Amino acid sequence: MIDTVLNLLFRCSHRHLSRPLTRPGQAGVRSSESYIVCLDCGKQFAYDVEQMRIGKPINHAKAAQPKSKLKIAMWTAVPLVTALGIKWRSAKSERGKP
Repeated sequence: MIDTVLNLLFRCSHRHLSRPLTRPGQAGVRSSESYIVCLDCGKQFAYDVEQMRIGKPINHAKAAQPKSKLKIAMWTAVPLVTALGIKWRSAKSERGKP
């Protein structure tokens, strides 16, 4: 969303582009996925090698942080916070005793 707002305000013209890059395939087989990168803003675009045309922007937002990692972090944090709370309460009750 921040990227969209910044594009509305400052719009990159994508005039400075890299050469077409091809992702490595499996076991030395050449992949058909080629892309180019805007050298000003870093945005990646699909590139058709046969027609030599720029395609749509490649969206990496979904691959950047899957929700499963967030769930794992939450499930790890809950027992940790519970254990720290129990430890803190026991230390507090021991201080109150004469």
